[in-house]
Amino acid sequence: MTLEQTSWYGPRNYEEFTVTIAAPGVITKYAHGLAWKDQVTFVTTGALPTGIVADTWYYVIPVDDNTFQVTATSTGSAITTSGTQSGVHSLDSDRPRRMMMKKILHR
Repeated sequence: MTLEQTSWYGPRNYEEFTVTIAAPGVITKYAHGLAWKDQVTFVTTGALPTGIVADTWYYVIPVDDNTFQVTATSTGSAITTSGTQSGVHSLDSDRPRRMMMKKILHR
C-alpha cells in the first residue's frame, strides 16, 4: 500500500515497513533501494517505537537490500529503538527527489 501526501518538500509516497525493538533498531522494507546517507521520514497509524519520531528526517545506514538502520545525523550512530509500537508504519525517502534534482542541475 502506498500513501501519498503533499508537503512543502513535494509529494510524498509512503511505503509500509517494519522495525525491530533493538540496539540498534533495524527497519525492514523489501528492496528499499536506499543508499548510505539517503534520508527517510516516517508516519504511522499508531505509535512508532521510542527513538523514532514521526515527520523527522533520518539518515540511512544500509544493512542489505531489505534492511537498514537510521541515524539522526549524517555521521551519527544507529538509533536504538525501545518501548512498544502499534499500527501500520510507512516511510518516504528523499532519494527520488535528489536524483531528479541532480538530473535537472546537470542538463
